[in-house]
Amino acid sequence: MILTVFSWTACIIALSVSVLTFSRGERCTSTYLLVASIITAAFLEVAESLSLYAPLDYLSSKRTSIFLEAALSILLFFFSILFSRKFSWQSTPLISRFLIIITPLLFIAGLTVAPDRLFYSPDFVSERMLFLSNSGFVFYITVFIYLVAALFNLEATFRSALRPEQWQIKFTIIGVGTLLGFFIFYYSQGLLYRSINMNLSPLRTLALVVSGAFLTYSLRRGRSQVKVTLSREMAFRSLVLVIVGGYLILLGLLGQGLRYFGEASQQIIFLSVFFLGCIFLIVILLSEQMKRKIKVFVNKNFFDNKYDYRMQWLNFTSRIAETRNNSELDAAILSAFCDTFAMGAAMIYIWAPEQQVYFNRGAYQTDASAFTLTRDNSLIRYMLKLGWVYNSDYHESEIDAADVAVVSSENIAFTVPVFMGADLEGFIVLLRPINKGEEYTYEDYDLMKTLASQAAFALASAGLSEQLAVSREMEAVGKVTAFVMHDLKNLVYSLSLLTENAVDYIGEPEFQKDLLDTLGNTVAKMKFLIAKLKDLPERHNLELGEVDLLNMATETVASIPCGDITVSGSSVVAVADSQELSKVLTNLLINALDASDKGGCINVEVGVKEQAFIRVIDRGCGMTPEFIREHLFSPFKTTKIKGLGIGLYQSKQIIEAHQGRVEVESKPGNGTTFTVWLPLSGPLF
Repeated sequence: MILTVFSWTACIIALSVSVLTFSRGERCTSTYLLVASIITAAFLEVAESLSLYAPLDYLSSKRTSIFLEAALSILLFFFSILFSRKFSWQSTPLISRFLIIITPLLFIAGLTVAPDRLFYSPDFVSERMLFLSNSGFVFYITVFIYLVAALFNLEATFRSALRPEQWQIKFTIIGVGTLLGFFIFYYSQGLLYRSINMNLSPLRTLALVVSGAFLTYSLRRGRSQVKVTLSREMAFRSLVLVIVGGYLILLGLLGQGLRYFGEASQQIIFLSVFFLGCIFLIVILLSEQMKRKIKVFVNKNFFDNKYDYRMQWLNFTSRIAETRNNSELDAAILSAFCDTFAMGAAMIYIWAPEQQVYFNRGAYQTDASAFTLTRDNSLIRYMLKLGWVYNSDYHESEIDAADVAVVSSENIAFTVPVFMGADLEGFIVLLRPINKGEEYTYEDYDLMKTLASQAAFALASAGLSEQLAVSREMEAVGKVTAFVMHDLKNLVYSLSLLTENAVDYIGEPEFQKDLLDTLGNTVAKMKFLIAKLKDLPERHNLELGEVDLLNMATETVASIPCGDITVSGSSVVAVADSQELSKVLTNLLINALDASDKGGCINVEVGVKEQAFIRVIDRGCGMTPEFIREHLFSPFKTTKIKGLGIGLYQSKQIIEAHQGRVEVESKPGNGTTFTVWLPLSGPLF
């Protein structure tokens, strides 16, 4: 009676879990299969309880049980194939493909085969044992293979997922794995002894309750959509087959020993404790912290080196090679660092030369920081000076704690410098150590710096790819420009003839005057457009000479008839191309006028601080840091309604041809300052 109540309670729990899964789970095929599996397991529990409750008519209940056993193994198998996976027939193991093909046969067998053809029982009332016939043995070994394949697939899915994805799917896999583990044990007993022991039913009830608890906890934690791509290699690295094989061997050894436990109730207690112990062991082994501790212990005591450097290098290289843009590259670098050094989160800071700051370009499993760091930051100076990895566990007198706190709102474990030659191109911040008691040594630091060097080359390669893309865009524009200029020249020629003819056929002076003005304006605009389209040089042939920057700035400002523009500073002579610099200053002044309200004052300063500089200051609308970093100096990127997005790109090309640089300081609503730095001596060619 107590077992019956326990069994029905387990059924109610399972049905409640199925409703919860359907209402809160992701609406997809794997969710529907999971719900169907739980409901099928609950009804199987009911059918088995009825056969034990009315043992004289057990064959009637077993007819339903046979169908439910076949259906449950099929549902769990297909759930394991689709759960959190990008399903592909080509990447599916051969055994799984075979099982998919023969699924209709198992389903039909479970629906049509009579119970007395599968097993018989001389004294079911007292023994509760079902002895398998040859047909029964084939049927249950097929069910057993489906269940083992399902467990194999779930384990492969888990191992293929990244650490954050593993945490999201872990408890669902444990819940379903608990159910699979019981049935594998249950049917392996039957296959080993060619008999189904119905005395083990309480163990199935316990498995149903434990499975429901894990699934409920998984749903309460919530699970975002996870899709894992399973590699062929991973399909052959599973531990499930090893575990099941070892289990069957152990079962054969225990089979004889269990006879000495006496009554069936004692066997149930022993097996229940054994079963729960296995589940506890699996939960412990799936813990990232425990895995890291075991890995460190093994590496310390059994190997000369803590890491397999060949595998680390290959894994890191393959990750970054699969990326297609900066966002994916940052995520690949940071996830590789987290997986290698057992960290829960990471960030990457990159140098922005136009703003002379390091900014947080990417974050992994943490929020991005809006703060930027200059080279006056003590942490930056520390990495620039020594090139070392910063470990927060060790006090460094050269580093101010406040400067470190700016990098991230969380406690920092390590900062790893990313050098390209002697230039600090950025640094990687590692957060949330999984094994807080782990001691990191020079071996870890060396691997961090090695991976950072590889990351630097990947970042540089991504930058060169962007420049190549821009060059191709410019080449395409050049080709288009040639056709446009040809058409425009023809139009200008036709309009010129029309203007000449119109002089000869004047009818009304008013009309002719308006006509000539209109045609003249059209011709002027077209010629201006031709000049604008032609003026997109990739490289500038400079006509160098000594240029008084203050006089050049004054003359340039005088050529702009509108706006309140003041020029100040001292006379500075530099070797440069006066016409090209005037063109740059004109672009900056026009942009400043466009950004400022009517009547807004614009200041031009000329001076020298190690290098000559020309500074244009406005108090206009300003720009965001993101726009400056990503769009400001890119061709065809502009905020002007009628702008081409070419002026600043061209200006930067001219200044870089002078071996100078352009710096920008701007805040939305507070204006913008452009500073052009030029060497006092001319560029070397």
